[in-house]
Amino acid sequence: MDTKRENPLGGRISAPDGGAKPSWIEFGRQLRRLRISANLTQERLAEASGVATRSIGSIERGQSAPRAATVNLLIAALARGEVNGDSLRRLALNIRLAEVM
Repeated sequence: MDTKRENPLGGRISAPDGGAKPSWIEFGRQLRRLRISANLTQERLAEASGVATRSIGSIERGQSAPRAATVNLLIAALARGEVNGDSLRRLALNIRLAEVM
């Protein structure tokens, strides 16, 4: 069974490993990796982004799906620490697209 779908913006939608469609669990894992690589605690990322620490923890555990504005706040805060959040932004977009397909 093909787990990939067409992306209306071009290309195919699939998980980073080529398996099932991307999920908020994978988004949370990637957020955590980027946060750690920026040497930030959840608390420091919360201060820098304006997103509640509890929300960041919930997102990292894949328990909640962040709104687009929250994704942008987190990416902007990570970028201040010279972490490129483009892959995180693309993953969020692919998940949203997969949800409506």
